[in-house]
Amino acid sequence: MNKKIILLLLFALFIAIFSIQNASPVLIRLLFWDFEIYLVLIVLGAIVFGAILMALVTSLSSFRLNKEIRMEKKEKEELLNEVEELKVLLAKYREETPASAEEEKVNENDSTEDSNTSEQELKEEE
Repeated sequence: MNKKIILLLLFALFIAIFSIQNASPVLIRLLFWDFEIYLVLIVLGAIVFGAILMALVTSLSSFRLNKEIRMEKKEKEELLNEVEELKVLLAKYREETPASAEEEKVNENDSTEDSNTSEQELKEEE
């Protein structure tokens, strides 16, 4: 059998034994009123009230966490989109860079040739 079912049956058995043993009426005084009610009803009512309160707190916490998860997923998607955009820009830059590098090499060669020719011209003039 499933462990949850076994635990639920044991808990139900515990509640039944508790109810039988605490079936005596007790007097409850609240401000101006007097109530005579069974002890088991008071205890079970407190248990139910605690369970409802716990469920509310848990659901609020769960709601907050789900909201944070949605925000984190949105931020993740934005960052992934930004990464893709940067990859595209990098690819374009890499496509443009070899041509620019070759142009710079050609310009460097031209400038060294120009400087060599100007040096030779100076030597010839002397």
